[in-house]
Amino acid sequence: MDRTIIQRHDAYAVQAQRCEVMWRDGSSVILHPVQAAAGAEAPRLRAMRGGDGGWFVFDVTRLAPSLADDLRELPPRDHQGAVFYTLRTQFRTAAEFAQRAADQFVACWHPTPDQVAA
Repeated sequence: MDRTIIQRHDAYAVQAQRCEVMWRDGSSVILHPVQAAAGAEAPRLRAMRGGDGGWFVFDVTRLAPSLADDLRELPPRDHQGAVFYTLRTQFRTAAEFAQRAADQFVACWHPTPDQVAA
């Protein structure tokens, strides 16, 4: 697992590892794991880029409550798969998911020019 941090904001650190969630209509979103304060793993948190380049951090269990038990009981290696398959069943399209995730964010920001990788 790539734990390289690609973006930081307040208590959140977005990891480079990514998971592309694909829907039947061909739409998709890319989600990144997030570390919380002091580098603690936060299996409930994911980050995604908005269309305007901003970052949204959200709690997947607020969008799909059934994930709370899965993320607590499954080993960490299975978390990405549980998130992938659950979100695909909860939402019809990537756009529907992205809108709900953006509405439920716990943090959002736009990187400053010095934070954007060259």
